[in-house]
Amino acid sequence: MSNLVIFEFQIGSFNEGFDRIFLKNQTLYHETPSHPDEESNPILIVEEVKLTEEQLNIFWDDLDKLKVWDWNRDYTNLEIMDGTEWRLKINKPKKRSIKTEGQNAYPNNFDDFLKILNTHVKEELYK
Repeated sequence: MSNLVIFEFQIGSFNEGFDRIFLKNQTLYHETPSHPDEESNPILIVEEVKLTEEQLNIFWDDLDKLKVWDWNRDYTNLEIMDGTEWRLKINKPKKRSIKTEGQNAYPNNFDDFLKILNTHVKEELYK
């Protein structure tokens, strides 16, 4: 397991576009790539939010309360062929890690997860 803290989340669709949030050096970056596999690029960044140590601790505590660590690896609704896809990857060394994704299906508390992210970024994620 890597010694780096990783937080990466993206959500979107090919019709509506994508939002990507990632954490680097205590800063949350919000990007709007046109494709989910598009490499991160400074011109895609729509905002940067520097978190204080307290804000960062609250962020992690909020994720712990949601029990994102217990989410399934995959949430897919096979009855819908096009729509919204999302991915979440978290690695906290000596703590926990998770890699999960979905297409048109979500964990029960997914809206609460989006609310947590939206409290930290000004531009609302995937409206």
